[in-house]
Amino acid sequence: MSSGILTQVPGLQSLLDQCQRRVRLHSTTRGLAETSIILCTSLLLACLLDYLFLLPGVARSILLTVVLLSTATVAWLRLVRPLLGRFPPEELGAAVDLRFPDLQESLATLISIHRSPQTLSDPGSAVMQQRLQQHVSQRVQAIRPHEVVNAQPVIRRATAAAVMLLLTLLPFLIWPDSSKLLLQRLLTPFANLAAPTNLYFEVQPGDHVAATGSSITFAARPLWRNRQNGSRPQSAQLEMQATDGHLEHLPMFWDESSASFTATLVQASQSLKYRITGAGAASAWYQLIVADPPRILTATLQETPPTWTNRPLQVVDGVVGDISVFERS
Repeated sequence: MSSGILTQVPGLQSLLDQCQRRVRLHSTTRGLAETSIILCTSLLLACLLDYLFLLPGVARSILLTVVLLSTATVAWLRLVRPLLGRFPPEELGAAVDLRFPDLQESLATLISIHRSPQTLSDPGSAVMQQRLQQHVSQRVQAIRPHEVVNAQPVIRRATAAAVMLLLTLLPFLIWPDSSKLLLQRLLTPFANLAAPTNLYFEVQPGDHVAATGSSITFAARPLWRNRQNGSRPQSAQLEMQATDGHLEHLPMFWDESSASFTATLVQASQSLKYRITGAGAASAWYQLIVADPPRILTATLQETPPTWTNRPLQVVDGVVGDISVFERS
């Protein structure tokens, strides 16, 4: 379709403008749908890998980078960049020509007459041009933008995006605790978090301060994130990491009275980090700080004798041994 004919046919430029707006709407919808699809798909795959293999923090950070880069790339290529450009009227006109071949023939005839001024001297040619132009105008005004711009690809992509969004939200409805933990592990790959298993341990005493040489009892109660009690793990162990990085494992034993696994650390001598592991589950790391208990090094005694003694108030600094005072002082 020639750009010179746009002003010759009433309604043609308006039709192309409406098609332009519809193309932009479709481009935006398609870009949003494809961005949502790649985001949901990459999130599901990353969380599934973490659930299956309990990935370390470095691996989760790489997965997070891949998710962000892939989503940003698709958003730029399929959403942002198309919105920054503009479709030439010739391309939209070509789309109209392909969709309506009869209109294309009429426009081609009108263009050929328009480009041959010598034929306009013939009255018959002028009348034919006028009638042909009226026919084209009526045909153009009867065309609707949705007949030119096909919406089926956009609908398919939007449907696929809705399905992927539903698949992404479904685990949060069925397994809310595990799904939130998996997402948190992905978004904060180096955070101190428990393993994303259905079984987890409620740990006591958690972060704790103890006196040097004291005995500390650790308790781990098995629970399940899906709120349904499963089979109790056969064993659990206390994993301790000293300040120098040395790891030590202490077996834990089942206590029927408290319905938990317990272990006792006798005569704690240094601070450490610890967690509970068992049956594929692992708690977050907790901090145990071991410090010397406070001691009384000096004391001051203030004696206020009874009034009948007529004795003044007396202060003894550095109390050592036994001190004698009046009765009822």
